[in-house]
Amino acid sequence: MKAKSMIRSLAAGACLLLAFAAAAEAPAHEEPPILSADRLLPDDLLRGPHHRVAEEVSNDGFLNTYTIESDYGVFTARGDDLLRVRVQEVAALAALAEVTKSEAFTQAVAAAARRPIEAAAHVIDQPVETLKGVPSGVGRYFKRTARKLKKTARDVDEFLDERKEKSEAAEAQPATDETTAAAAGDAGAEAAAGEEKSTLKKTQETASKATKRYLGVGRSMREWAQKVGVDPYTTNETLRRELERVASAAAVGTFGVRLATPGLGAIGTLGEVNNLVWTTSGADLEVMNVKRLKEIGVGKDEIETLLDNPVWSPSRLTGLVAALHGMGGVQGRGALPSLAAAAESEEEAFFFQRSAELLAVYHREVAPVRQILAGEVWGGGVTDRGTFAMILALDYLAWTEDAATAFAVAAERFGGQPGVERFELWLSGRASPRAREELEKLGCTVEEGGRERWLEQ
Repeated sequence: MKAKSMIRSLAAGACLLLAFAAAAEAPAHEEPPILSADRLLPDDLLRGPHHRVAEEVSNDGFLNTYTIESDYGVFTARGDDLLRVRVQEVAALAALAEVTKSEAFTQAVAAAARRPIEAAAHVIDQPVETLKGVPSGVGRYFKRTARKLKKTARDVDEFLDERKEKSEAAEAQPATDETTAAAAGDAGAEAAAGEEKSTLKKTQETASKATKRYLGVGRSMREWAQKVGVDPYTTNETLRRELERVASAAAVGTFGVRLATPGLGAIGTLGEVNNLVWTTSGADLEVMNVKRLKEIGVGKDEIETLLDNPVWSPSRLTGLVAALHGMGGVQGRGALPSLAAAAESEEEAFFFQRSAELLAVYHREVAPVRQILAGEVWGGGVTDRGTFAMILALDYLAWTEDAATAFAVAAERFGGQPGVERFELWLSGRASPRAREELEKLGCTVEEGGRERWLEQ
């Protein structure tokens, strides 16, 4: 009996050692996956009369990247939301191609050639530039945020150590005229550096305002964008050129288009946004957005940063502002545009816009939000029942090192707030099994499929 007991003990010990070894070998984080378009997308997105989405879909841990092969070229879409925009734009290009084949269009082009100044005035108010060279991907945003969080932790430790050393040195040596003069000299140097920094900032602001002129789009171009259901401020240069060409001819001629209604909802999720973008000039949109931003508590500097950031087109900014402004009476709304002002690409701006719109839908459809809390990554709403709901427009969340860093800080920051009893993360898409498991360890409940629940019904 003793021998059998010993054998069982040895076997149990061996199993335990194997379990520890397996745990030690398990990777701390996930690598972003390669996904299948056939499994991810409904048929109308996957393929159409003029496009086909490539089977292989890359993922950076947050958003999917799609390749769209179309009759009008190959387009890349970073994110499920931007994929819907690009597919609608392909349909719009097909509709505009039919327009340009008509006899009425040919006659209008000839008339426009005779009156070029009049035609051009109806198309575009200011010169067009592109967003080429602007960094892309929400993954970059999370990576920057993770780096800042790690650097902040190091800086705090170094700062405390430095303060301790200076305090000990000051106690050991009384102040003299020399140390006082040195301190005054340091203050003077800091003031000079501050003046130089202020001048540089003003120069950057002027350059930024000049760069942003490309956002001006004329009435005729907005009307044709509405007819084919696309954003008149699109960064799709192929579509932009066709819109300009048709709008220019339409200024002096009359012809129709077969596609007369929006397809996949390319601009905003809120009903008013599309109509505002199509029927209101860029200058008037700016005035309206500034007024609304002030009403929800955004400071002057943050508003200027948003307006001067070229990735925030009038349509994107209108969607963001409309979502937050529509949550009347909710405290803390002004903190989110301040975070969004730091967007460095179209994908990041779209991420902030959609996340704000989804938060507004949650507030309306799921549970009223009484307060918004913001953090390093984004923020969320606190309900009367003590639930903090962080809602992010992410396609597929993998447990990468950047995600682990960002959500660990978020869980600590938001989970411990007064009045917060439950932390929920709502995703427009999906989370990997590993990401779900790790988030639950942090005390965070994961809810998936926000896009399907709220935006595609």
